[in-house]
Amino acid sequence: MKPVDWLERAKKFLRSAQRNLEAGDYEIACFDSHQAAELALKGLHISRFGSRPYTHDLIALAEPLGFSHEFLLALTSFYAPSRYPESAVTFNEGVARRCVETAREVLKFVERELEKEAGGLRREGRR
Repeated sequence: MKPVDWLERAKKFLRSAQRNLEAGDYEIACFDSHQAAELALKGLHISRFGSRPYTHDLIALAEPLGFSHEFLLALTSFYAPSRYPESAVTFNEGVARRCVETAREVLKFVERELEKEAGGLRREGRR
């Protein structure tokens, strides 16, 4: 898959996260937000480095790309608890909203970076 394919899949997860937030399914909104951020960051890794890391850790994915966000650690920590009903984490609207907003910021960053890289390749005559 091309980096843009990863970004398009990430956008689908972000749309799902927004719908789940609006429906009050807060843990699913957080899970979808994590997936959106993860896929977008992995797409940018593929673009820059030719491969992607095999991790769900958003900090580990974001740092080599020059991206940071104060809520990435929290979003990473919600990955497993958001999937299982026996989780001790309580998901509420505020937390879910932060998850969705953080994922949206990640996608904006990745989209800008991919556009810059595509522009550079076009100027070099490589596309």
